[in-house]
Amino acid sequence: MPKLTANASGKSGGRGGVPDRIGWLLLLCGWGVAVFYLLVPQAGLSGVYSATDPSGAEVTIATRLDSEVDFASPQVLLSPFYQHWDLARLGVPASLPSFQVRWTGYLKAPVEGTYAFLVESAGRVRLLLDGRALSPSPGQEQPGAVTRLAPGWHALDLTYRRDAEEPGIRLLWQPPGSVMLPLTGRSLAPSESAVRGRLPRAAGGLLLLVAWMSALTFIWKRRTRPGSLGQFLLEHRHATALAGIVLLGALLRFHQYDVIPFHHETADEYQHGWEGWTLLHEGRPAAWTFYPQSYPAANITPFRWFGDSYYLARPYFDHPPGFSLLVGATCTVLGAGSMLDCTLQRMRWVPMLSGLLTIVLVATTGWKFISDRAAGTLAALLYATLPVIVLGNRLVKAENLLAPLLLAQVSWLENYIRKNDRKDLFKAAAGSAAAIWLKATGIAAPLSALLLLARHRKGRAFSLIAAAAATAVALYLAYGALFGWQLFTSVLSLQASKRVALRTLLDLTGISRVVELQFGSGWYLWLAIAVAWMALGKHRSLLVPAAVYLGILGLTADTRGVFGWYRLPLYPFLCLAGGLFLAEWLREKDLARGFLFGITGLATSLSYALPDAMETSRLSVLLLLLLVCAAPFWLMLRPSTTATRLRNASVAACLILFFLSNLLTVSRYFFLSLLVVARGTLPGQTARATP
Repeated sequence: MPKLTANASGKSGGRGGVPDRIGWLLLLCGWGVAVFYLLVPQAGLSGVYSATDPSGAEVTIATRLDSEVDFASPQVLLSPFYQHWDLARLGVPASLPSFQVRWTGYLKAPVEGTYAFLVESAGRVRLLLDGRALSPSPGQEQPGAVTRLAPGWHALDLTYRRDAEEPGIRLLWQPPGSVMLPLTGRSLAPSESAVRGRLPRAAGGLLLLVAWMSALTFIWKRRTRPGSLGQFLLEHRHATALAGIVLLGALLRFHQYDVIPFHHETADEYQHGWEGWTLLHEGRPAAWTFYPQSYPAANITPFRWFGDSYYLARPYFDHPPGFSLLVGATCTVLGAGSMLDCTLQRMRWVPMLSGLLTIVLVATTGWKFISDRAAGTLAALLYATLPVIVLGNRLVKAENLLAPLLLAQVSWLENYIRKNDRKDLFKAAAGSAAAIWLKATGIAAPLSALLLLARHRKGRAFSLIAAAAATAVALYLAYGALFGWQLFTSVLSLQASKRVALRTLLDLTGISRVVELQFGSGWYLWLAIAVAWMALGKHRSLLVPAAVYLGILGLTADTRGVFGWYRLPLYPFLCLAGGLFLAEWLREKDLARGFLFGITGLATSLSYALPDAMETSRLSVLLLLLLVCAAPFWLMLRPSTTATRLRNASVAACLILFFLSNLLTVSRYFFLSLLVVARGTLPGQTARATP
């Protein structure tokens, strides 16, 4: 580590300038990623997904590593076909076709003994172990096929063929002295090389981990030395934390992003991809429509795709094309050669990258407007890890781009009002115009800007924002006239005729709804309390865009369904309020804030992270209340150094538990188990063994 010194002006000198320090930080980050990669073994089975073409030949669709064969939900098993379907060789599948999946790899038997195996499926299967066929049908006292295995690794080969049955398959086993359980990745390896490499990888990972921790300890101990990397990290701890938060947010959002939410959980996602791709490549927008009755018959093409019916409208006018153009361009760059090639795997890059940008904006906005920088950092961590936001940031919906745009407007206008910086005013004007082309509710951007400017009596700036919004509306009308004015106006009038109700504004649980799955209403309850807390303080002006958007939402959202993506633009402001709430609690460690947070946000996160038996026990509730209340209450009654330390430790433990629980909830096991409950489970049939 090169020695860093400070010159007389207080800036870093010698060999340790800021670029060098950033380089060392990147090296440390890469080092940490290498440690993680080596310590996580290659676990699972190699799955080859294929379908049959008209000539009867098998066409490989995708090859992937499956951590286990436990597909109680058909959507997870079918995801490779939705994402990688070969349109050139297989055409457009009107219904769900027959397909085959073959999993190969190695199974580790921990001890010598008798093992039972069971395959639950409605399709045909063939299970081979060390080349010997096993019948998965129960026929003895112990369920499933029974065989004796020596300790060590054994070759496993499982083939599943789906014809017309409901897709789904589970592979279970029963080791000696155990019960029938799913065969998990801890006991599986995809190849012989993965088996041989487990021990060297683990040993190398441990060595790198020890060296990495030693380097971090060395750097931190030198933090008091002027110009050292440790001092640089200390001085820029919030920026460094933000870099880690963005990385964490990316990992959470990209984890199984093409699988969850499921394909067609909302077909709205495909609207944007199809509209953007056809507008770019065919010069005329086309997408499936909610209102086929409003289009002339000549403009509607009905078709079926993977068993779902669509009415393709050409030209398509249900939504403004701004967000769709961005999605279509992204799909094109990623290799989409046709409208149906706009898959979730390609389209969802746009909302996820927008979500990562929003994490940065949440932090920087908090740092700018709130004196305690911890508020902005904690707000960014909330936005990065709350499960309902992570899932929402995967949806191909224009609201995911409207969220950072509304938040950026606050900073741009504040810079203009305080510093009279016209560049920021022009940014706000451009943002207001762009928001109108994203979605009808994007009118919230210019309206909130006009309110803020009117409050500060900025007449010229007010006129500029109004002119930009009017120009955007005029251009949108011209876009409609270009493809058919009468049809365009009829679709707009149908959109404006939606039934609305006050309950749209009062739906406290709807904010925790992603698409079909609704959970975590306690998060919203706590964030609503935090917003009320902020609204009573000096930072209330931050909430103006959120209030305007919520009002517009109440005037436009259809009473037939209030989905979570409608509220996506509110999340950045809710998280800023939550970050301020947590920062004040972290500083004051008072009982009131701790209790409110404990029985709402923390309780909700723990309810999803804990096993069912623990979550429903009276002891868990008691422990939560003791963690939140006991130490602060003790300090109030008997002030002492020990009580102060315990209170500080309890606050830190609450925050650690909260964010760790959120991370666990985003993991595959918890999300899939929740979604399986929402969707239904396997028929429960036992497969036929076929040679």
